[in-house]
Amino acid sequence: MSAPALTSPIFGSITLRILWLHVITAVVGAIMMPLALYVLLSTESEQIHHAAMADKAARIVKAISLKDPRGIVVAVEPEEAILYLQAYDRLAYAVRDEGGAVLASSRTPMTPIFPQPFGASDEVRDYQTRAGAALLSGVRRPAEIDGRRLWVEVAENMSHRDVLIDDVLVDFIRWIVWTSLVFFGIILVVDVAVVRRAFRPVLQASALAKQIAPGRTDIRLDPGGVPREVAPLVVAVNEAIDRLEAGLRAQRDFAADAAHELRTPLAILRARVDTLPDKQASALLSADVAAMSRTVQQLLELAEVEAYAAAPFVDVDLHEVCAEVVEFIAPLAISQGRDISLNDDGRKMMVRGDPGMVARAVRNLVENAMKHTPAGQPVQIALEPPGAIIVRDAGEGIRPQDAEHLFQRFWRRDRQETRNAGLGLAIVKRIMELHGGQVTVRSPPEGGAEFRLTFS
Repeated sequence: MSAPALTSPIFGSITLRILWLHVITAVVGAIMMPLALYVLLSTESEQIHHAAMADKAARIVKAISLKDPRGIVVAVEPEEAILYLQAYDRLAYAVRDEGGAVLASSRTPMTPIFPQPFGASDEVRDYQTRAGAALLSGVRRPAEIDGRRLWVEVAENMSHRDVLIDDVLVDFIRWIVWTSLVFFGIILVVDVAVVRRAFRPVLQASALAKQIAPGRTDIRLDPGGVPREVAPLVVAVNEAIDRLEAGLRAQRDFAADAAHELRTPLAILRARVDTLPDKQASALLSADVAAMSRTVQQLLELAEVEAYAAAPFVDVDLHEVCAEVVEFIAPLAISQGRDISLNDDGRKMMVRGDPGMVARAVRNLVENAMKHTPAGQPVQIALEPPGAIIVRDAGEGIRPQDAEHLFQRFWRRDRQETRNAGLGLAIVKRIMELHGGQVTVRSPPEGGAEFRLTFS
């Protein structure tokens, strides 16, 4: 099974890459460690067993006597002879001549232990054989006794309850596997915790970077806590934000300066238009100049909002703000034959913010509603706890495809309309962003449009 390529989509995270590499390392370690230990233990146990069997074969050689009138006698020490008892079934020996015949044995009837043929070597050789269900493992060695060449075989029943080597190895493999799995699980949990802790500053910097926007260029990432390898990237991001902020500031300053410089020429132009002898032409030109003046005023407002350095927010009574806006716009609404009303119970509804900015947002929404409400139809302002202002008009409503563009700067549904710069709703959106709130719009079933300012 091949490892997934680190360039695949799931490994776009450096955390996953590190964890995957650590998992591979831990798995390989968990497999190789018990295997290596098993090989070492097996080798060592085989050497110990070989040495023990060779020693016992040497003792048998020393215990052989050819001078007894009864034939070959093996006089094993009493404490050791017990181990060779056939009833005990742990150790067995056999003494054989060069032809393979059994001359003496601990077993009855006398039978050879190993069926393998004799070799030409004089070395002590290891052999294994089965006798029924028992596995016999031992050695065969040559011996010269009184000028006679003999072969001595000694074997141990590896399935005997007193033989611990194989049992230890079998139990070792079983328990080391389970232990390795538990160890691997613990290492993996610790690894995840360590990697997460190591990358916590990077994740925090990433969360902070998500807040960076054209309206939040004051944010800077802290390179102090991030890993050394990531610090240059953080510094580069901060430098890019510095350039972005400088560019946006230059753009705002240009818009503000241009709008400011246009105010005086427009005032002079309006005065000259008003003095034209052709009153019809004067009225048409005055409307155009008024639209231009409105655009310049909104540019100045937008520049002021963008450059707004928020002082500590204070408690703002939304009822009081809305009442002041209604009082301010009522004369204009009456002159245009429109109704404007404030629907609330008069109780205070407090939010944190800048009262002037909040009033400007409400005023822009009301002015926008008046533009789209036919004469004789109402424009309604309502308050909704815990902190929302709703402005409803009786116009033609908002098309779904227009809702997402409505708050963009200089966007107009009717491109032929030149008297609306498309900045009023953009100003509202920016003010709400500064207050941590949002502005939304919907078309209710009864018709018209409903704008909602929601404060956090």
